Amino acid sequence: RVRLNTLKLLLERGADPNACRVPMPVLFLAIMASDTEAVRRLLLCGASTDVPLPDERKGLYPLHVAVTLPGPAGPKITELLLHAVADPDAQAADKDEIYGPDKNENLLKAGGRTALHVACQRESDYRNASRIVALLLAHGASTDLLWSGHSPLSLAIVSGNYLVVEELLKGGANPNLLLGRRVGSALCALLNFNYHLGGNRAKLDLRIAHTPFHALNMRERETFKARRQLLSMMGDLHRQSNPEYKFCYHCGRSVSVKLTACSLCHKVFYCSRNCKVKAWDERHKKECNRES
Repeated sequence: RVRLNTLKLLLERGADPNACRVPMPVLFLAIMASDTEAVRRLLLCGASTDVPLPDERKGLYPLHVAVTLPGPAGPKITELLLHAVADPDAQAADKDEIYGPDKNENLLKAGGRTALHVACQRESDYRNASRIVALLLAHGASTDLLWSGHSPLSLAIVSGNYLVVEELLKGGANPNLLLGRRVGSALCALLNFNYHLGGNRAKLDLRIAHTPFHALNMRERETFKARRQLLSMMGDLHRQSNPEYKFCYHCGRSVSVKLTACSLCHKVFYCSRNCKVKAWDERHKKECNRES
């Protein structure tokens, strides 16, 4: 309260909130302190939202910092900045930086991160992150800009924040947007095992793959059923497109499994006896007879 009162007094006596840049503009300090009232006072007195940090600090804008704040202060301060006409598409000076899991990949790079990229990359406090994303979209933030080969949608997917994914899709994000060469598309990012989807994916996949269904908890069972449904859909798409590489004709799997050709037509493959029986009963019996 003492600091806020002093801040009010200085501003009332004509202190310029944009006068000093060392160690950084005062607006950044108020944002980093999650001090909503101080940010509001500074903006009312003309604090600039379009002055970034120097390049050695990645050229971040005040909005980039605000969208990382945990708790309810993040959406509140983000909204204040947007109402003060902060540019939601301002790009940081980090266009040469590579997203962590892609360090060894040769990615198509574009510009630096926008505030939307940063918000979608968050791996905690998902509910407030989704509120921030909704605010950015409402103020015209672009969902098509790329950073390190990623769109905001692909970053939301690999961070495991499905609340943000839903907000982006509702806001018109294109799920078929062409991303960096090693990212591909939003769907490719979802299925890429280099991404841990919030940090739990590797452990969860391992447990689901090696644990009987009845021993899984409710969340793991739901994940197992969703994964099986996704593989089934992929299998249908593979069967329609007839790709050159081998995959299980029932479940669609192609890696970490041993594939065996149909003993009659030798044109399709199975990863297990169970898949072979199901595929034969559901579709391949007629197809195989026609081929014969």
